[in-house]
Amino acid sequence: MKYLLLKMKINGIKNIDKEINIQFANATFNNIEECFQKSHVKAIYGTNGAGKTAIIQSINLYKKIMILNDYLALENANGGLKNIINQNSKKFSIELIFNCYDDKFEKKYNIYSHYICLEEKDGSFKIVEETLKLLSGKNINIDDKYKIICHAQEGKIKELNICNNENINNNIKMSTMNLLWNNSFIPSILNNISNIIENRDDVDNLIHFIFVYGFSHELTIVFQDSDLNYIDFNSVSNQLDSIRKYQKNIKDNNTFQILLGSNMLLKQSTRKILKKNYDNYEKSIKQLTTFIKVFKEELKNIDIKKDENGDFFECELILEYNDGRRINEKYESTGIKKIMYLYNALCDIEIGKIVFIDEFDSNIHDVLLMKLLEYVINYTEGQFIFTTHNLEPMEILKKQSHAIDFLSTDSRITSWAKNGNYSPSKLYRKGLIAYSPFNIEPFSFLGVLGEAKDE
Repeated sequence: MKYLLLKMKINGIKNIDKEINIQFANATFNNIEECFQKSHVKAIYGTNGAGKTAIIQSINLYKKIMILNDYLALENANGGLKNIINQNSKKFSIELIFNCYDDKFEKKYNIYSHYICLEEKDGSFKIVEETLKLLSGKNINIDDKYKIICHAQEGKIKELNICNNENINNNIKMSTMNLLWNNSFIPSILNNISNIIENRDDVDNLIHFIFVYGFSHELTIVFQDSDLNYIDFNSVSNQLDSIRKYQKNIKDNNTFQILLGSNMLLKQSTRKILKKNYDNYEKSIKQLTTFIKVFKEELKNIDIKKDENGDFFECELILEYNDGRRINEKYESTGIKKIMYLYNALCDIEIGKIVFIDEFDSNIHDVLLMKLLEYVINYTEGQFIFTTHNLEPMEILKKQSHAIDFLSTDSRITSWAKNGNYSPSKLYRKGLIAYSPFNIEPFSFLGVLGEAKDE
């Protein structure tokens, strides 16, 4: 089973304060293979602060609501939602419209619309409404053509249209009672499946929920390191161990305090790998080595330095070069580290997942960026959506459908449509894309850089 995201509507995430619609495919389509080939890559452009990262964060929020039990309760507790949901509206909504199909494009299963709305209630954010609908027509933009499968509001299921078995319907309502303020009804239902169905044949009645749950697990989201705001406790533990070792090995306590106070202790960057998973990890590093060699021929091997730690191996990667150099990955160039960081996400595109990458272009050479993008367009089975500041991809993507979107600072989406020989990158540079003028000139910086001058 594979999925193609057809449309997305979001509102109320960070500085996005009005609904924006992002279309990934034509409103009406019959041939899923043709639709995929023309519409499986999209670049989103916008000035700094326009809200590109907010779009990716909305998908990330959706996925976590779907796959993490009581995620909203935890996020309310640590204050995370207050920082990403628009502080004026105090309300966030997302609607995803997507298609299910088999691996060979031979069968198009269903097109679903899944809508979730969060709103602040008594100081914390709750799911105030959720709707799962099934398209009964062919046009994804006609609301009247969607049939409601399940609708929940204010923490209760209000409408349910999955089967004629009243026992199952009642079991679903009972099993989700007191859960739906903090959890989507989809995982809530599937996590209680043993209390809902009476026999195996009844599983078919839950097939819509199973499809949508599967869709959420096919989403891969990658942020820049600077946008990752959570503490990695494994990393913290490694750093504490490192500090203890430094303190033990440095006899002069004053020297140790100087190093500690000056942030001069080397960061430990090990990965904890379960011993039972180590063979698979070793294979993945061999594949990573082959990948890096494509554009860095002098790389000989990536060695894994491992230390035992209970049921885990603490692993560090050492890049070995033909001239004898051995470089710990943390001392590698920023570009190489970025490619290593993105490798798993690129593999997910290869196998057919839906991948979102924020600022895909950062720290990657233009030529390599373009080659990777051409590879994704021509050879992969997944869907790729990325934000970027680099204008070069426009020259490839302008030939595709629904492949270039521009996000304005006032939350408007303008999609590029082929228009004769016009170049989207040239028009964008000149500020001729609707709602995206560049009102900055070189002289705009006069008097604002450097030391303040007395008047």
